[in-house]
Amino acid sequence: MSLSGAAALAVFCALIGVSLKSRSAELTLLLSIAAGAAIFAGAVSKAQEVFSALERILPMSELPVGPEILLRSLAVCFLGEFAADTCREAGAPALAGNVELIAKLSLLLIALPLLIRLCEWIFGVME
Repeated sequence: MSLSGAAALAVFCALIGVSLKSRSAELTLLLSIAAGAAIFAGAVSKAQEVFSALERILPMSELPVGPEILLRSLAVCFLGEFAADTCREAGAPALAGNVELIAKLSLLLIALPLLIRLCEWIFGVME
């Protein structure tokens, strides 16, 4: 899905949602979640293009960062933000905060091997 397609879908669903909100808040929420899921699916397809480019570029850079760390981190960011936004839209900001917390902790766990390698490198240089 292109940016213009995602923007058009979002604006269209938002306008329909505003007109339906007074009659059926539940239908408005379902419309918002469905549009968000469609846009999210489009973003995932775009992310796959980015990942394939990263898989070609990263080996040339000789960085100690594997593409899997970047891919997993990006997936956690996308999923965490989508879930938190959906919780906020449903009127559950406390749940959204909990989702954001677990997403941040998951990112930290994903990055730990990289942090360990960085510390080992720094301590090796200092010796």
